[in-house]
Amino acid sequence: MYLHSKFPIQQRDLRLRSVAFAARNVILDFGSAWAQVQLFTHTNLQIYTRSEWYDTICLVDKNKRGFKIGIAFEFEEWVLAFPTMDFLICVYWRVDRESLPSSIQHDIYDDWLGFLGAVVSWVKIMKPKNDRGMLAITAVRHATMELSPAQLAEGRTPQRLFAGAGVYTVVEFFFLAGLSPSLTLYDLLHEGLATGSRLARLLVAFRQIAIHARLNIWNIIRRNLHGWLIAASVKDRLRYLREFYVYGKDISYVTPRQKVLLGSEWDLFEPSHLHVAMGYKNNLGYLIYGTEAWPALAEAAGLSVGTPDDPLSLYFRNVFAKGYPTPRSLCPTIYTELGLYIKKLGKIQTNTYFYRNTTGDKCSIWSIYDVDVPSLTRLTGTPREQQLLKEHISGSLHYNVGPLDFCGVARVVSSQGKGNHKIMVCELDPRLPDFYVDRRETSRVMMTLGTDTTLNSLPVSKQPTKRRRSINMHDEDTGPVISSSKLPSAVKRTKRKGADALLLADAEGDLVVQEL
Repeated sequence: MYLHSKFPIQQRDLRLRSVAFAARNVILDFGSAWAQVQLFTHTNLQIYTRSEWYDTICLVDKNKRGFKIGIAFEFEEWVLAFPTMDFLICVYWRVDRESLPSSIQHDIYDDWLGFLGAVVSWVKIMKPKNDRGMLAITAVRHATMELSPAQLAEGRTPQRLFAGAGVYTVVEFFFLAGLSPSLTLYDLLHEGLATGSRLARLLVAFRQIAIHARLNIWNIIRRNLHGWLIAASVKDRLRYLREFYVYGKDISYVTPRQKVLLGSEWDLFEPSHLHVAMGYKNNLGYLIYGTEAWPALAEAAGLSVGTPDDPLSLYFRNVFAKGYPTPRSLCPTIYTELGLYIKKLGKIQTNTYFYRNTTGDKCSIWSIYDVDVPSLTRLTGTPREQQLLKEHISGSLHYNVGPLDFCGVARVVSSQGKGNHKIMVCELDPRLPDFYVDRRETSRVMMTLGTDTTLNSLPVSKQPTKRRRSINMHDEDTGPVISSSKLPSAVKRTKRKGADALLLADAEGDLVVQEL
């Protein structure tokens, strides 16, 4: 896990000075050293009290608590931990921030122009390949940044270009950009020889999501903080589905303008969804709408016309000698007649379609486009229903998507009494009364047997036991342990083996590895 062989595991005088975030990375400044924790699928961040950490996490077997711990940093009163489903986590140690892998990535919120420059480099590499088979939605998820000779000499590894654009995020910004899931990488890039509108819309849609995440998601998380611990009930998790446009949704909502476009040859693009991002500088308006239409559209919508001097617009300027042409993928009249921003959009229900790509990684793709192409297989009936997020949340034990459903999010367990609930830090939380743990275990068993299962219908072999949870404590320890003087008195002499290997950064200055 520790990728820098020259940085020792044991290091004195480390104090956390600041924390920064870069897409899927958490950057920790310890003064004389920097750590980058790269979060892959189903890896999260939680801040535990010492009681939550020592009296719950450390005492429940990693295979029973519902998640593992990839790495954790212990301070005087708190533990900063990174729960993970299957140790898909990567940690880098460096002596300065510039040496961290994330330093070459361009955060789309903080460094929009740098990001656009990296996109231009990617386009220059990918366009000559003329790949007509790869779907654009797949190519975007896997796109990597071009490394300079100096970066290659430093031993840098390629980083994702669309950092943070995972399976569900890319589906969401394809919806916002009005793009079909059947669009190929070839069509996306070579449309640039005609207008460049689709690529520009895609990038602005990604920017819109980044802005929303930076400015608004914290308000949702804050409502679900118990101390510093993120905890969510089933109701909380279902409520979060309102944040999604199309991914995992049984139905989606479109505007009257999009309803008119459904089934037509034009892209199903609603510019009102991107109004916030278009209000920022360098909004790519000329590329999206063309030189002739953009100034009047921008003025009517209260947007800045701006100057097309960003890296992407400058790149396409060399293609279009007479200005940016009117895009062929957008209906030429529907935006001039209705404008770019409709304050009251209205909500019209429309069907969603669930696909899996037939080549490459077969990920879930949701869309309001009804397409029939060899590169996508449409799933209907039970296979589709099983992938609905509401079904995952209400009827399965799986973690899903969104900040309230990542690995390690604590669960809110309620009794039948109104307003009487407990926070379960992990499964089999030994701090809770038996009633709540048994209730949670009963629900878990019933979920595994199907949504029609009732408590009375459970077979005897599946009936929940009423005895206290079993916590396996081992008599021997095969690894180095933290000094007993630094442990809370309740677990001072507890020794275990076989669970997670944690890196604990003690606030007093020592870094040690502990086998819990």
